[in-house]
Amino acid sequence: MSARHAAPRRLRRIGWLATIAVLLLTLGVATACSDPKQRESEYIERGKALFEEGDLVKARLEFKNALQIDPKGIEARYYMGLINEREGQWQRAFSAFKSVAERQPDNLQAQLKVAQFYLAAKELDLAAAQGDVLKSLSPEDPDVLVFLATLALRRDQVDDAMAGAKAALARDPDHTAARILLVRVYQRQGDPAAALAALDTLLASEPDNVAFLLMKAGILHEQGRQDEVEAIYQRLAAKEPDNFSYRLALANLHAQQGRIDDAEAVLRQAIADDAGGAQSRLALVNLLLNTKGRAAAEAELTDLIDKNPDQAEYPVKLAEIYANNGEMDRATETLRALIDRTAPAAGTALAQGDLPIRVALARLHLLNDDPDAAAPVIAEVLAAAPNNADALLMRASIALQKGEIDPAISDLRSLLRDDPESVQALRLLAQAQMLNGEPEIAMDTLKRVIQLAPADTESRQRLASLLAQQGNPDAALRLLDEVLEQQPEAAPALQSKASILTAQEKWREAKATIDRLLQLPDQHASGYTLQGAYHLGRGEYEDALASFNAARDAAPRAAEPLTGAVQAYLLQGKSEDAAAYLRALIADDGDNAVAHNLLGEVLLRLDRPEEAVQSFQNAIAHSSGWSVPHSNLGRLYASEGRIDAAVEAFRSGVAEMPNSVELLLGLAETLEKSGQYDEAAATYETILAQDPSIDIAANNLAALIADYRNDDPDQLQRGLSLARRFENSTNSLFVDTLAWLQYRTGELRLARVNLERAIALDSTVPQLHYHLGMVLHALGEDQLARAALEKATSGDARYPGIDEARQTLEQL
Repeated sequence: MSARHAAPRRLRRIGWLATIAVLLLTLGVATACSDPKQRESEYIERGKALFEEGDLVKARLEFKNALQIDPKGIEARYYMGLINEREGQWQRAFSAFKSVAERQPDNLQAQLKVAQFYLAAKELDLAAAQGDVLKSLSPEDPDVLVFLATLALRRDQVDDAMAGAKAALARDPDHTAARILLVRVYQRQGDPAAALAALDTLLASEPDNVAFLLMKAGILHEQGRQDEVEAIYQRLAAKEPDNFSYRLALANLHAQQGRIDDAEAVLRQAIADDAGGAQSRLALVNLLLNTKGRAAAEAELTDLIDKNPDQAEYPVKLAEIYANNGEMDRATETLRALIDRTAPAAGTALAQGDLPIRVALARLHLLNDDPDAAAPVIAEVLAAAPNNADALLMRASIALQKGEIDPAISDLRSLLRDDPESVQALRLLAQAQMLNGEPEIAMDTLKRVIQLAPADTESRQRLASLLAQQGNPDAALRLLDEVLEQQPEAAPALQSKASILTAQEKWREAKATIDRLLQLPDQHASGYTLQGAYHLGRGEYEDALASFNAARDAAPRAAEPLTGAVQAYLLQGKSEDAAAYLRALIADDGDNAVAHNLLGEVLLRLDRPEEAVQSFQNAIAHSSGWSVPHSNLGRLYASEGRIDAAVEAFRSGVAEMPNSVELLLGLAETLEKSGQYDEAAATYETILAQDPSIDIAANNLAALIADYRNDDPDQLQRGLSLARRFENSTNSLFVDTLAWLQYRTGELRLARVNLERAIALDSTVPQLHYHLGMVLHALGEDQLARAALEKATSGDARYPGIDEARQTLEQL
């Protein structure tokens, strides 16, 4: 190698050494600066500074970075909760605070936040338990004292609330929350002068505090001191001229006082000042609509549409006015004209500004009970904006109306991913879950609704109904009382409460609730019906009959009071009197299908089946879309061995009501009795295609396969897949079906375990002993098999397999 080539190579080596040294130095510096704990601390400190500045977006990013380093980081998670709370994302905030409180039980601030969320959700028992945690941590802390006092006020323990507020102020005289609580306590005590004095103390230190001024305006309004209320709103409007809400409140105040011209002047001034944009103009339209009539509102809207042709809000409002007046065609034409005028060029996507018009049109179609017209409009919106919340909500609603539960749930979950606190979506999701046979999941969803919307009385009533159905009547009553606290004349809540109290035989409370219901207008039918049930429960049959008749006077065609009256006769053993009662009613009202059907049921009790057949046929002739008389007729024929007539009765009903599970089940069971196993299986499959959660259909199909299609391995696997849902069932027949399929597929030991469990649940069914005997015989335990088969063949037992049971017993 020449020297000429050696030097550069050596120089190169030196260059590499220098580079490596520089890299090592750099890495050393980077390693020193990238200590995870130090970086986490820096993220947290930057996040806290940004949070204090009000830059929540950047603050969230800093705390997320900190949590990537330490996913269990307490401080970062707590601040994420504060950010979610400030943004109104209550569920996420609560989850963050709960997580911190669980990981660090002595964290007073996190425990306090959890307690406050329980209180806001009206979960008073949970709030009280959390209050005990707070007292154990820091019983003298002013924040803790204020929380406990607020809880006491919620429980109507006004003296305790007053003592707690004063104790907090004794430790911190400037504690704002304690002073606000004091104002509320004075209000609860009916002492507005003291409440105003306490508020004035707060305003002395913070004269421009909007929350204090609005609270004062509320108290003054209750006292009828409207001039002072007006002065407060004028002061707020002057202080924040761009905040339209204060001007709107002032206009509403004038309108309540009958000062319509003054209210209109306030809104027109807001429009002139460009405060509120379209909101102020629409507020003026609403004022005119409510005070000067539709013509004035329409004239204002027409002027707005002429001056602002590109703003969709005004024609949408005009369509709303038409719709509210029942002029659906005009409303539709208005929106269609707007859509035609603003339609994008061919091949061009809809602009975001075009979507609200189409959403309004779809909603209008739904109001007009025309989901088929709404569907393509919704599809158009979702093609342009797949996550449009309004469109997803409407599509889910349509799907639920059609019984398409899975697509509805899918849309609602998509919506909730973007907006987990959408109360409307959660309400619909709970409805879908109830229809899907998931009451416990539905209850959890309704609890979320109530947390997010404490004033949602309808959801409380639904949750109460589910709780009562699930065997928790006391919790249901607590929820209903919360509804009645907000709406003392809520008839559905009073009806539910009366029903639960009657079922619990809490007679005095039930009677008081029914009396409250009867005092409400238009509640005589439900009130007297509940009163009849109350008397029936107490064995007061004549009083029950009088109440049910009073309910019938209020609602002559209602089924419940008529059924109750018949029951009052039957419970006394007066079946002939019940029949006479129904015949007298039919003589006056021959088209009453409920009366004809009830007469048929009474005649069956009197062992007069031919007359019962005629009554059920009359009920069918005078009703449409009612499955009960069809089912009664079919089952009557089946009980008499008239299988062909029974099949025909069920087929007739299914032809009229193809989605009736009751009729489809009756048809399938009757086909099975007649030996038409293929058609019976197909009918069960039809039921399960409609609703896979119907256990009786799954069980019957699986049992049919086990008994009559057991030579087809594919069918056996289908049956086994259906029956596996019964692994934890407490229904002996369902467990038996699973075990018999396990026997058919060779899973003998599992079959034995499940059959022994089925017999432990109900030992009176001979077929269960037959199945166990065959399993034991297959396992070679013939002595035990003989004992089981003797039980299976004793008496006059009849079931599929009885011949095999006898033959096997003879062999043994």
